[in-house]
Amino acid sequence: MTGTRIIDRFGPPEPWVERAVCRVEQVDPAVFFPNRADDVELAQRFCWRCPVRDDCLDYALANGEHFGVWGGKPERARRRMRRLTNHLREDPQRRGNPTSKRGTTR
Repeated sequence: MTGTRIIDRFGPPEPWVERAVCRVEQVDPAVFFPNRADDVELAQRFCWRCPVRDDCLDYALANGEHFGVWGGKPERARRRMRRLTNHLREDPQRRGNPTSKRGTTR
């Protein structure tokens, strides 16, 4: 895993990390970085029962983690989330109605 503070050598880990299922159960980190994008199910099984799944996902999105499964979301899903977030930031009129065009509705 890479990141600004999640690995001990970069400073103390984020407070939520110590409660993560992957840390508590000492899951092999390779599980969260599968060789094929389709092999994410095992990682997701750990994530779905993790009490800090949302914190983990927030961390990955905020720090631009491009690889692995974070908060139960593989790379592709996080990329879609970033695109949607960026799109809404660029065009705030669409926030309330994703089907509207430039804030107008039909």
